[in-house]
Amino acid sequence: MSRKIFQRKEYSIYRCDYGYVIHNTNKEFENGHTHVNNFYKAKILVIMAIKREIDDKLSKRDIQSLIRLTNDNRYRNKLINKLEK
Repeated sequence: MSRKIFQRKEYSIYRCDYGYVIHNTNKEFENGHTHVNNFYKAKILVIMAIKREIDDKLSKRDIQSLIRLTNDNRYRNKLINKLEK
C-alpha cells in the first residue's frame, strides 16, 4: 500500500513499505516511475527533473532514475551522454 505524500508539477512521490516511488504522471506508470530509499533523494530528483539539471555528484542510479522520469528528449539525451562517460 502506498500513499501520495508530495506533488510538484507532474511528479508525485509516494511512500511505500520499502521506501519511496516517484512517478511522472504524464507517463505510464510502468515507464515513468523510479524507486528511491529516502524522501530527501526523491525531492532532489523531482526538482532536478523539473529544472532539467545535471549534477556532477549524481550516481549512475540517480541518472537512470532521471532518464525514466523525464519526458524531455533533449534532457534525456544529456543524461544518457553523462551515463556513458
